[in-house]
Amino acid sequence: MSTLSLNLPASYPWVVGVAATIPFLTFWQSMLVSGARKAAKIQYPQVYATKEEESANPSARKFNCAQRAHQNTMENVPQVYASLLIAGVQHPRVAAISGLLYVVGRIVFTVGYNSGEPKGRVPGSLISYLGMVSLFFTSAYTTFGLLQKTGYHF
Repeated sequence: MSTLSLNLPASYPWVVGVAATIPFLTFWQSMLVSGARKAAKIQYPQVYATKEEESANPSARKFNCAQRAHQNTMENVPQVYASLLIAGVQHPRVAAISGLLYVVGRIVFTVGYNSGEPKGRVPGSLISYLGMVSLFFTSAYTTFGLLQKTGYHF
């Protein structure tokens, strides 16, 4: 059995720094959801306003948009974290820049979506998905490179 020694590059702290911004992003989004929930008077445990509530109350639509922006980010965070930390093992600058692109995109996405108009999410979505796809490919490339170093062949 081969062994693999893993030395993190000197610039890996940039990867960790980007990873550390994600909890702040999701916390900010949750605060936006809480404020929108209060403004729309949507009671817990109701996750979304109904269509009837949206029709009667414009704040309910904004709540739904804020809630969806946060939920969509939470749906993507596990694979972003995994890809960011894996990609950073051999390509820390690419990983950090891609991760930062994801976070900035999510901020733009959230601001646009919280306007109450779902189409407002599109520019931020494109930016964040560009960062996320870059992380996916870089982490796959890193993984295959690590497998080759161990002598593992498909």
